[in-house]
Amino acid sequence: MYRMRIVASDPVGPDPQFDQNVFVYRRRPASPYHDTPIDDCIALLSPADFGVIPIGEPDPSQAHPFFRLSEAVWDFRTQKLADKVWAAVQRDLVSFLAALNAFQTLEPLEQICLTGTHGLSCQEQLSVSDSGSDAESESP
Repeated sequence: MYRMRIVASDPVGPDPQFDQNVFVYRRRPASPYHDTPIDDCIALLSPADFGVIPIGEPDPSQAHPFFRLSEAVWDFRTQKLADKVWAAVQRDLVSFLAALNAFQTLEPLEQICLTGTHGLSCQEQLSVSDSGSDAESESP
């Protein structure tokens, strides 16, 4: 039997909201043999889930029993299977970090407005939003 324990720590980067809790767990009900619920590490966090999945414990007000932690522990029957999982974790973490970096560099490609918003035409909406942003940037 092989045990793998991975601990994420000391995140660095441009987003101060990012934390080390990148392992997603699912809580299953307690077994009939003991009263403790069973928590399974099932995935690495995706950027879309970053602000949705709570840290430490599932949110009882939500229908889904997911939460995230900074560490994952798995047991394997073979070293070969452990090596495969380790490679997959590294690959998924690189993809996760690349996606987070991409979010930092997003820029709007076009502005779209809906007619009828507050009785203004699209052109009026755009000029109001443009003048509002300029006014904010010029104030001390």
